[in-house]
Amino acid sequence: MSTHTDTTPETTRDSYKAIKNAGDDTSLRRKVAATIAMSPSTTSELSSKFDHSSNALRPRVNELIRMGCVQRSGKRTNPSGHEAYIHHITPKGERYLRNEINPEPAPTLSELQADVVDIAREVCSGCVPMEQLEQVVKTHDSAKLRRDPEWSPPQLLTDNSGELTADEIEQIKNDPVLDIEDFQ
Repeated sequence: MSTHTDTTPETTRDSYKAIKNAGDDTSLRRKVAATIAMSPSTTSELSSKFDHSSNALRPRVNELIRMGCVQRSGKRTNPSGHEAYIHHITPKGERYLRNEINPEPAPTLSELQADVVDIAREVCSGCVPMEQLEQVVKTHDSAKLRRDPEWSPPQLLTDNSGELTADEIEQIKNDPVLDIEDFQ
């Protein structure tokens, strides 16, 4: 027997659309930041303090991380028995809560990965220099590391010569999604 009602979000996307359409996303983001400032929390712990599901709160936490207002540090076990990151407010987050600044969230990892794919294709076609690809990979990797402190960046995107190999060029041209791990 299902407990789903017409008002229960089925997915993260449904929750996000409901919050966004109601115009509650930015005010909820500030409320989440204030709650984290009072008591560093996991996403599961945050959802117990709000009338929203984790699916509605997780995007707000991720936005705060991309804004530099919240960072992940340490883990603790959530009610489901899984380890979860503990979110802490940063000095920038404190300034955000005092309305001294209002930063925009940085691009998502998906957007940064799409930039890597686009530039890699341009490098393969000879339109842009390899240095430009190296820069977007560094931007992606530093954002990934800020959001997931346990992540380790790949060793190298290229072989020892600093040039893409013929196999790498062919793979980039033919693969709709570039996965950096393929070049380790």
